[in-house]
Amino acid sequence: MEPAPGATHPDDLRLAQAALDGDPAARADFAQRMRCVPRILAAMNRRRNGLLTPQDIEDLSQDTLVTIWRRLHTYEGRAALETWAYRFCSFQLSNRLQLLRNRPVHHEVEPHDAVEETIHACEEFEGVQRILDRLEPEIADLIRLKLYEQWSFEELAERFGASSNTLKARYYRGLTRLGTLLEPGREEVER
Repeated sequence: MEPAPGATHPDDLRLAQAALDGDPAARADFAQRMRCVPRILAAMNRRRNGLLTPQDIEDLSQDTLVTIWRRLHTYEGRAALETWAYRFCSFQLSNRLQLLRNRPVHHEVEPHDAVEETIHACEEFEGVQRILDRLEPEIADLIRLKLYEQWSFEELAERFGASSNTLKARYYRGLTRLGTLLEPGREEVER
């Protein structure tokens, strides 16, 4: 493919075309170049008072990279690939922040926060331990380490050999189940 008139980055244009054509080396090089996307989004987020969490930035990075790949056929080489990607980052971040602004605000306590508060406020420690023992052993251990020993999700990931995101999901599902078991008069464990 010949560079379009006005293309100032013909090497980037050839790289993009080769990546689209399935060249493994070009795809690897393109992926390496697009490692700038999470950094760009994180920097933009900081400039906007850090409204998104690191997990939000990670999710947004994935969405942005998918959009960039889908639109790569429109790249004309008029700017470096990173500069071209910057526009997508800006657009995607603006859209995500707009969604946050339009989302209704709930001032309720999250259910898992209420469960944590109930556990900490519970005077009968042994009673909570008996209820924890009714959960799967790994989930019970996860909850004990997080709540009572204040382990971070990164420390838990190392201990359990799973990603911190996976453990967060397990932890919050476990708290939800624990909250159900802590309800007054609850006798059975739902499996």
